[in-house]
Amino acid sequence: MDSSLLLKLPFSTIFEYLQMLQIISKPMKDIGLHAMLYLAVAVSDFYVPWKDMVEN
Repeated sequence: MDSSLLLKLPFSTIFEYLQMLQIISKPMKDIGLHAMLYLAVAVSDFYVPWKDMVEN
């Protein structure tokens, strides 16, 4: 595989991840059957319980 075709997107929060996934997946629909997403992330690593989040 040509490594120049691989787009790596760093993120820090689950909210960033979900927003990027939504933005990227819409145009990929036009590619059709040849579109592929590799989602290699442990989402649980970015979860912070609401009670532990800082208010301000």
